[in-house]
Amino acid sequence: MAAGDLCRLPFRNRRWVLPLAPATPLPPSMKTSAIRPSTEGRYARSSTTARKMEKQVISTAGNKVKLTTISKSPKLPTGKQGDTLPLLVRVEAPRAAKKHIPVDLVALLDVSGSMNTEVAPGTTRLDLVKKAMQFVIKHLHADDGLAILAFNEKILTHYSTDLFRISGQQMFAQNKVDKIVAKGDTNFSPGIEEAVKILDERSSSDKNSRVGVVMLVTDGVDSRKAAMYPIPPEILKKYPVHTFGICAHDPNVLLSIAQQSCGTYSFVDDDELGSIADPFAILLGGLNSIVAVDVVVQLFCSFRTSFRSSVKLISCGFQSSEIEVSARDDNWSTIRIGMLYAGEVKNFIAHVVIDPDTSAGTRSWGRIYVYYKDAPVVSSLIDGDGNGRELSTGKQAGDSGDNSSKVRGQVVQFNALEFLSTLQEEFKKQMNTAGAKGANEARAAQIRAGNSLEKRWEEFVKTMDDDLTDGLDLDDLKTEVEEMVNRLKQGAGMAYMCSWVSSQQMQRAATLGSADAVGTQFFTSARDAMLSKAKKYHVQLAPGGVGGSSTQPSKLEQRRESWEKLMKQAEQMLNQPADAALAQTWNELKAAIDKAKRSDLCEAMKRGES
Repeated sequence: MAAGDLCRLPFRNRRWVLPLAPATPLPPSMKTSAIRPSTEGRYARSSTTARKMEKQVISTAGNKVKLTTISKSPKLPTGKQGDTLPLLVRVEAPRAAKKHIPVDLVALLDVSGSMNTEVAPGTTRLDLVKKAMQFVIKHLHADDGLAILAFNEKILTHYSTDLFRISGQQMFAQNKVDKIVAKGDTNFSPGIEEAVKILDERSSSDKNSRVGVVMLVTDGVDSRKAAMYPIPPEILKKYPVHTFGICAHDPNVLLSIAQQSCGTYSFVDDDELGSIADPFAILLGGLNSIVAVDVVVQLFCSFRTSFRSSVKLISCGFQSSEIEVSARDDNWSTIRIGMLYAGEVKNFIAHVVIDPDTSAGTRSWGRIYVYYKDAPVVSSLIDGDGNGRELSTGKQAGDSGDNSSKVRGQVVQFNALEFLSTLQEEFKKQMNTAGAKGANEARAAQIRAGNSLEKRWEEFVKTMDDDLTDGLDLDDLKTEVEEMVNRLKQGAGMAYMCSWVSSQQMQRAATLGSADAVGTQFFTSARDAMLSKAKKYHVQLAPGGVGGSSTQPSKLEQRRESWEKLMKQAEQMLNQPADAALAQTWNELKAAIDKAKRSDLCEAMKRGES
């Protein structure tokens, strides 16, 4: 399946932009009629409402989605015809939501027989999931909706619920979860199809004003052999399905489900099972802070002047993108992002071919727009600045000094993602073949994959142009690949590799074994705050001990708490600065603290602290 077929988030046919010039007609796709109601459960708009809101703009700059373009060099290529300019397109969400956008969450819980496996005397895998679900139920907003679907090879209706508003129903929801008993085999398809059906059957009003999301929690392998009998893509494309794997699950299948639905895949290491609430908290931190939906970026290039330009390629992870050419040879490039959480940043590279520039001044070659809706029903479809941003041969908006490293760094990140996601697909096929021969062969296949990754990564790094990597700090990327290699060599690394690919493709936080392995570049303050609340729902699991709520924090937990205290003190000192320069300083400081924390915790674990 091509990337353009994925993540088809609804961007309606009517769009509002300021054209390049009054004489420039809009492409046909920009002139069609009303916004259609969505069958995908996200935001829609009637034509009457759309006309009324055509002139609306957001009045508070701090609440806007921010669009920035950064060029590798202020001057475009002046050499031979067909030189390519990598243009960094950055979409930044507001730091906080103006109001809560209601979410309808379907919790799809695997209750097959393997969930009865004890992880400590008297504590089963299902017990830990039930405890973590207490956290989800408690921290949904009052106007959010919840449906609980317990499944094995089928939906267990006596343990499941329809969609209901969580306000005043928390005790009902928890009692329903507490009564679940595990038995039977595992079949993902009936559960996912029922979850989509529940969201599809909502009223038109709810579909138009509420965000539909599915979370899938499992400890097992689909007994139907999902690779042979895949879930229909038209089902998966409707709503984001965020997948969570524990114990001996199949990471490749969960990654595939997340990719096709534009969700994320997270997993929890066996020695972190008492912290299952953490990946749930990272998801809730995002869902509770949605600031924009149906976010779309469009880049317009014109062929109708002597100074022509066109987009040849867009690097955007696993977001949906497409390049269209109109009847008049105008070039429209579209990136469909979907929803944005508060504080999120999405980066894309547009590879633009522009006629050589021999002039001394600046010359316009295109225009870029971002469209989104920022609240249920009442907001218009607008671009982030009230008008499109002109692109010219001079500095782009956001350029300051030498921005070469910013652009090159993102190019390297996408190149590494493409390399590793291709390897993940290759390793998946090897794992499927080996898995059919038994557990020992499957483990041996992972070890071989680790050796292969180590060798091929060294070769990949050597192929990177020095001009591309000069001056870049690639330590974090190197550390993450080394972690993949080490885990694969230990026979348990595919989950880490799949979760890393998922997080990088969606540019969104995912849990790579534990909350300490969540990348800083995709973390937000809302997720950080929710993660702190999840600690009350941790379960202390000691070998030979009894599972139960932790009363005395471990040495490792005390270290985590010390680092979090330091982070909070830094936040109080800077007080979430609105100034762009200070905000950048804060982000750099936060990244440095997080990097030091991860290094310290890693060394502590090597010393045997627990």
